[in-house]
Amino acid sequence: MQKGLRAALQIQKYFECKRCGNCCREMPVELDDVDVINICKHLGIKKFEEFESKYMDEKATGNYLKMPCPFLDEKTSACTIYVHRPMICRLYPFAEREGLWQIYPCLMGSDIIQKILSTFPTLLENSRGQKPYVEGKFQMIEEGIEFKMPSISEEEEKVKTLVVSAPVLLEFLKRLEEEPNTT
Repeated sequence: MQKGLRAALQIQKYFECKRCGNCCREMPVELDDVDVINICKHLGIKKFEEFESKYMDEKATGNYLKMPCPFLDEKTSACTIYVHRPMICRLYPFAEREGLWQIYPCLMGSDIIQKILSTFPTLLENSRGQKPYVEGKFQMIEEGIEFKMPSISEEEEKVKTLVVSAPVLLEFLKRLEEEPNTT
């Protein structure tokens, strides 16, 4: 996870957040124990049950916040706990799940995501030495890479994601860093 995390954080530098708040309205936010402890400490909540009843989605399996995120200020689209926000929010539009990196389509990164898509077959070849790619289709690859064509336009479905391994992220980061005038 460390290589993927470092690559995701470096790629994030190429994103420009539009402060629309859509990620807070549409993306399920899963908390780990550290997130819960940090937020509770910040809010002065002493018992998990109090935090759970006020902020957690009781229908979800796992520690998910209610949607839209209860910490989103709807008037300003700002996070009311920004300094203490969960790790998944810090990494957005990336999310790590079982060793794979999910990339959510987002206005702030639509150019970057389009670059990833346009170079995806070559990225896979360079990172894995094979060509496991089918455009617009979901495909499981024996080495743990799966691909689902992201939807960036408003006419298409809302949330589709691109899921890649850490070597693919690292290869893409290398390409971004080699490009002149990418910021």
